[in-house]
Amino acid sequence: MSATVDGPIGLFDSGVGGLTVARALADRLPGERLLYFGDTAHLPYGDKSPEAIRGYSLAIAQHLVDLGAKAIVVACNSASSVAYDALVNALSVPVFNVIDPVVAEVARLGVQRVGIWGTKATIKSGVFPAKLAAQAPDAAVRAWATPLLVPVIEENILQGPILDAVIDGYARPTEAEDVDALVLACTHYPIVAAQIGQ
Repeated sequence: MSATVDGPIGLFDSGVGGLTVARALADRLPGERLLYFGDTAHLPYGDKSPEAIRGYSLAIAQHLVDLGAKAIVVACNSASSVAYDALVNALSVPVFNVIDPVVAEVARLGVQRVGIWGTKATIKSGVFPAKLAAQAPDAAVRAWATPLLVPVIEENILQGPILDAVIDGYARPTEAEDVDALVLACTHYPIVAAQIGQ
């Protein structure tokens, strides 16, 4: 099957996090069909090498295109950080990432001190600070790898002392930096955004 204008929008992530993106797309584009792939066999992407993430991303995205997807949304910050360019070059359909809209919004808001929580792969890639420097050159950016959040969320530990301890451990250094805004640079993290904001 090949992509058509009537085809679905394909989305993928390493697990349930990308469903936050699927929900947002469904709200904004109610007439569109969505085709979601959660790669739980390789969860979490954030601990994998860039080469592994690119390999998984290319295989999944091509599979979605083969199923008729007319566009691909990389609903994962780790994959958006290290595989986006490879996907754009390899696929015959438009490809969208989750980083560019966030960077554009931070720049639009004029945030001066930006904190970023993300997976090891996302933070190590340096993509967020680089893109923010290009669009919001006056913003000071501080990024922290917060790798324990994904497995906790995937285990459906969405409240209670375990989640609180993980968040508190990451919040201490973030609070010490006195950031104006915190970017949740993993699509899993909005699932516990209320707890992070406490």
